[in-house]
Amino acid sequence: MKIKNSLIRDALYTLRTHYGSKATLKMRDVTTNYLSGERTEVDTVVKTIRNAIVLPEVLDASLINLLGSVVQANHGLITSGTRLAIVDGRQLRGATISIGMIVAIDSVDMEVASLPLDLLSGQGYLLVFRRKA
Repeated sequence: MKIKNSLIRDALYTLRTHYGSKATLKMRDVTTNYLSGERTEVDTVVKTIRNAIVLPEVLDASLINLLGSVVQANHGLITSGTRLAIVDGRQLRGATISIGMIVAIDSVDMEVASLPLDLLSGQGYLLVFRRKA
């Protein structure tokens, strides 16, 4: 089991060096002033992830082979404007991710499209985001 965990950590490190990016998880609270009709959005930062592995929108064959069946099993979730990210389980400790949360990746706000998929007992999580409409 130790060797398997070591291999997973090495794979996450390799992906982080190529696709690492800062991701900020935020909850958006919207209030409306019923007298004036003014709508106010307030973002509260839940967690900042320094090195989220944000995969490109177009996945090439070598990347799909590297990630294996995880991406293939979730290929139906990948549509235009959808991005995948892999987050190290240690970086996500203490945060709860829910559908509809806002994720800022490279100053672009995206919305969590599905609940995180646990990869290998908490070693990492696969997150699916989509561009806000």
